[in-house]
Amino acid sequence: MFTEKAQAIVDLAKDYAYSSGSAELGLAPFLQAIGHHTEASVLLAEAVGLELEKFREKLPRAPEPTPCPGKLPLAEATRLMLTVAKDLAEETPDRVHPGLIDLRHLVIALATSRDFCALLNVTPFAREDAAKMLASWYDQQAQAPALNDLLERLRRMRSELLAKVYGQDHAVHAFVEGIFNAEVVANADVKRKAPRALFVFA
Repeated sequence: MFTEKAQAIVDLAKDYAYSSGSAELGLAPFLQAIGHHTEASVLLAEAVGLELEKFREKLPRAPEPTPCPGKLPLAEATRLMLTVAKDLAEETPDRVHPGLIDLRHLVIALATSRDFCALLNVTPFAREDAAKMLASWYDQQAQAPALNDLLERLRRMRSELLAKVYGQDHAVHAFVEGIFNAEVVANADVKRKAPRALFVFA
């Protein structure tokens, strides 16, 4: 039903719901889960018309979740949101995984939910504009370098740096991770005017 990225958000939302003692999976845990996912945060911020920094300021503070040992019943608002996500996946399918609910379908479905948007105090995304937004995102995705290519380039970079820089393995790993995060954010947030990343070497 879900792509790998969308499933990761659903699973993390379940963990947050379980950790809070909730008997069902509502919408609030999805906001907490998205806050831990860079690409989802960028997409949701764009959908609800917030700058990424402003969006992150609105995220609820929560401790690390405990893994949910089983299934959780769906709250009615969550059931309705997933129905919208399924409809979106049929109207504007993921070109790589047609028929599955992708991260983008999940984000737009959340952004159209009044209950979910109330958590952020923002105006819900217009359902009639969903197909246009999804098509725009998938066009951007098609033009962006494939994730596998990016990972391969970063693996080579890390290997070369580790072969030449001694005693600073932690710094090399942090640097490569920073470049990965910067590339993901830059590819998702095409309106961004700031530099992709800034690194300070001391």
